[in-house]
Amino acid sequence: MKRNVKGLLIAVAVFVAVGLVGRMDFEDEVREQIAYCENVKAGVWPDYNGTYKAECTAEKLKEFQNILR
Repeated sequence: MKRNVKGLLIAVAVFVAVGLVGRMDFEDEVREQIAYCENVKAGVWPDYNGTYKAECTAEKLKEFQNILR
């Protein structure tokens, strides 16, 4: 019985760790998108992805900021 509980606890810990890492990765991608939008708008670099008009609207940027809260 102790062996089953130990295995279950290890599985839960791994699951939680993977979830946290996934969340942090997602937040990094959101931060990169915000930086891309800001830098294209400021003229730091061109719209090399060709996504500025679709991905950098005021509504999308607000949604990105809410994700990071």
